Amino acid sequence: VFDYAMAIDLPGSLQLYKGIEGFEGKQFKDVRWLFLRNIFADRLYVRKDSGITSFADLKGKKFCPGIPGSASAAYVMDYNEILGHEIDLVPSALGDAITALKENRIVGMQKSSGLSNMDAALIEVNLTTPLTVIGYSEEDVKKIQERIPYMTFLKREKGSIVEFPDVGPIWEECPIAGAVATAAMPEEVGYQIVKAYVEGFDEVVAAYGPVKGFDPVGDYFKNAGDDVVPAHAGLIRYAKEQGIEVPERFIPPEYKE
Repeated sequence: VFDYAMAIDLPGSLQLYKGIEGFEGKQFKDVRWLFLRNIFADRLYVRKDSGITSFADLKGKKFCPGIPGSASAAYVMDYNEILGHEIDLVPSALGDAITALKENRIVGMQKSSGLSNMDAALIEVNLTTPLTVIGYSEEDVKKIQERIPYMTFLKREKGSIVEFPDVGPIWEECPIAGAVATAAMPEEVGYQIVKAYVEGFDEVVAAYGPVKGFDPVGDYFKNAGDDVVPAHAGLIRYAKEQGIEVPERFIPPEYKE
């Protein structure tokens, strides 16, 4: 059984691989990247009537960074500390955060969303409580990546988010999400999983729209930064068969040509 719902983001798998953050003292060097699901945005939504236009503008304001204990909430809390913005962060369950947003008890909330669209949970909210999206400045991104080099940020140009055509350019934190395995999984098994996923990709898209437009093999090697989780030997074999270049930093010690 392959539980597709349990996809992990690259920052989380890197923390496990390195034994840092929540995995301090629990390093697991045998984790291997299997295939990419999609790239999403840990998006910062605010009430349009708040007048807030950037992450820095949240200084002193009540803002929900996400669900307590979630990786995305922890990242926002880290960024607040790194940048010294002194935001009044209020981690909350999704339903509680939406209620607080409607009642103007918080000015906004972080919600993981597809790259090009508003999260479905906020569509109805936006009808009665107009929202907008804010992002980080280029200077913010530089400071964050000095401390957390494995975080991925993308510059989103004006019109990148369908429901907010006037938003942009902004920088958003955009983690890579996908499936991982271990070095103990045989190359042949990993290869067959990746092959089946790619060959059945149209069926996957029909069931889970946010993966549409992503290359589950090539996009990992193209979009991951300098700090990576090694690829599974089966993924590397499949990629090379397809003529996809696999840079040296992705090659694990167990892989043999």
